[in-house]
Amino acid sequence: MADELNKAALEEYKSSSVEDRGEEGEIVGESDDTASSLGKQITMKHPLEHSWTFWFDNPSGKSKQAAWGSSIRPIYTFSTAEDFW
Repeated sequence: MADELNKAALEEYKSSSVEDRGEEGEIVGESDDTASSLGKQITMKHPLEHSWTFWFDNPSGKSKQAAWGSSIRPIYTFSTAEDFW
């Protein structure tokens, strides 16, 4: 895949005019709009309507005298799809 990208970049360079290329060794960055929109897409979280919690129910911790729920422990709570994955 890297070879294909290098070939495509070389072909684009060859087909561009001298004015479009800039000076030799010049670093050409992406436009600010493109870079900022990519950053927003990456950091955008998808909130859930309610928070969710994973619980652990220890079967060996149960006894007949213990009230229900005394042996369960919360493991992790998340409120966005990204936190879940």
